[in-house]
Amino acid sequence: MEDCKAQLSCYDLEDKVEFVHGNPCEIVIQFKSIDFAVIDCKFEDHLKLFKTIDVNPRGSIVLVSNLVRRRNGVSFGEVVRRKKGVEYVTLHIGQGMVLTRIGFTCNGHETRRYKRFHVTFES
Repeated sequence: MEDCKAQLSCYDLEDKVEFVHGNPCEIVIQFKSIDFAVIDCKFEDHLKLFKTIDVNPRGSIVLVSNLVRRRNGVSFGEVVRRKKGVEYVTLHIGQGMVLTRIGFTCNGHETRRYKRFHVTFES
């Protein structure tokens, strides 16, 4: 953790990142309209986290790592496609990693800057 904070300090980003400890499913409900999230599927309740996270429908990116296809190997894109009015594109990056872009127009007309990030990682 201290290494991460030192790295952020080198780039004057220490006031842009907040480290939060606890159960991700409980913590994520405190954040609304998340623009960027990284979810590590080593976390046992990652499917619950997929359903709980409040992403910004106008534009957000969710990176899912350690996603191994098995009975419950569902990607975030497969969960979010059930939400009404949400447009998404999913890219498979290597083995076990999926990037889902939500809310952007397919022809690229809408762009925006990101302001809120949430990263879930279990070591």
